[in-house]
Amino acid sequence: MRSGHWPAAAHDASAGYYATGTVGTPPVPAPVLESNGHPGDAWGWAVSPGFLWNNPFGLQGDTIAAQAVWSKGAAGYATPTWGPWAVFGAGKNLGLGWMEEGVFTTGSNVELTTVWSWNAAYEHRWNPQWRTSIYGGMIGVQYDDAAKTALCANLAGTINFKTTGCSPNFSASELGTRTLWNPVPNLDVGVDLVWYHLNTAFNGGTTNVVGPFGAKPSGIFTISNQDALGAIFRIQRNFIY
Repeated sequence: MRSGHWPAAAHDASAGYYATGTVGTPPVPAPVLESNGHPGDAWGWAVSPGFLWNNPFGLQGDTIAAQAVWSKGAAGYATPTWGPWAVFGAGKNLGLGWMEEGVFTTGSNVELTTVWSWNAAYEHRWNPQWRTSIYGGMIGVQYDDAAKTALCANLAGTINFKTTGCSPNFSASELGTRTLWNPVPNLDVGVDLVWYHLNTAFNGGTTNVVGPFGAKPSGIFTISNQDALGAIFRIQRNFIY
């Protein structure tokens, strides 16, 4: 049996008020006031096709599923993760990313962010007690030229772009496999093995980290791609009413 869907959504991505100038020494942005005005209203959108295929290729109990999202100014439909990403690697290495629905500066319009994602999985049932799945996914964040200029100008005091220039675009991906044993109905015992990869924003630059962050001290960190491996052992009891 196969089934598919192609939902779409509209999202209000309007911004808050402008900040005008700076105050203090060292300078910080002036207060954000209603009287400063704000950008015009902005609307984002997202589309999300997907499908589920049970018993593919005549293999009873197997399942193939996939879903993709393409959004502009509606990042929440592509990922539940918001705000800044910071992944520390070995030594003084750091991966970065910023997840925002839109970018604006004083006097400008909202520049909507393009965010896309996909995920897919295939599960094979060896017998009634054992099954194995392979799954993966990826998310990408892309800013237009005006948003890049605004971000790079505002981050120039904290990030050094001399090596490769400034690009806040980034992506993250994962690939994993899971094997489950069902010794009795509604009891899952299994292991997940997962590889994670962050294709960092601002690759090749450096940034000053004011720590400590956990075991990481303060200092100049190189911005670079990051990888991680994970293993999860689970015992899960499912209660069905």
